[in-house]
Amino acid sequence: MYWQQRLLPLERPGVRSAFLFSPIEELIVSEFSKQRVVADNLFSKLQTQSLSSARIFSEMEQAAQQREANMIKLRGLRLAHEASAKPAAIATQGKTKSHRRPGSK
Repeated sequence: MYWQQRLLPLERPGVRSAFLFSPIEELIVSEFSKQRVVADNLFSKLQTQSLSSARIFSEMEQAAQQREANMIKLRGLRLAHEASAKPAAIATQGKTKSHRRPGSK
């Protein structure tokens, strides 16, 4: 991150730090830097969890909508099949007679 790079002193021998902090100021800055890193890590973790749970929820919602659409389509096909099968069943019932004797299997 940019702010972390700015706070790091140059680490070459013979070159003074780009920042001329007193030891107390360096301690304060490093402590704030540690707190900032911890806070950034926690925020990143929470943000990742939130985004993944939102993605999972949207995928579940999409699957439920697809399931509902498929059920509606299948129900329509079943009703159409039943409606076309009733007149055909009635027509074939009247034409065929059973030639079995009573009591025989």
